[in-house]
Amino acid sequence: MNNNNDPNRDLVDFLKQYRPVPPQVDPTLEERLMRQIIDSPSSSSIHRPRRLWVMGGALIAASTLLTWIVVPRLNLNRVSPVLTESEQQEIEEFMLTLWDTETLNSETLTSNWDQSWLSLANFETETSN
Repeated sequence: MNNNNDPNRDLVDFLKQYRPVPPQVDPTLEERLMRQIIDSPSSSSIHRPRRLWVMGGALIAASTLLTWIVVPRLNLNRVSPVLTESEQQEIEEFMLTLWDTETLNSETLTSNWDQSWLSLANFETETSN
C-alpha cells in the first residue's frame, strides 16, 4: 500500500509530530506500591459492612420486641361508651335528617344548575334572531 495516497496521512503525521512525551517512570514505584499494600490494615475494611448489617438486624429485632411488650400494655382496646336506646335513636334521627337535607340541597343545586344553562341557551338564541 502506498503511504502517499492515504487520505489520513496528514493526520498521522500531525499526531506523530505533536504527540505528548510520556512521564518518566520511577523504577522503585512497583516495590513501594507492593510494600504499601502489604503494610495496610485490610481487616477493618472487610468487616465494617458485616458489622453494619449485624447492628441493623439487632436494632430491628429490639424494636420489634419492644413493640410486642409495650403495645399490649397501652390498653388500646378501651371499652366504647354504652349508649342508651334513646341516645342511639337520637343519633340515628340526626344522621337521617342531615342526609335528607344534604341530598335535597344537592338535587336543588342540580336542578338550578340545569335551569341556568337552559336560560343561557335561550338567551343566546333570542339575541341571535
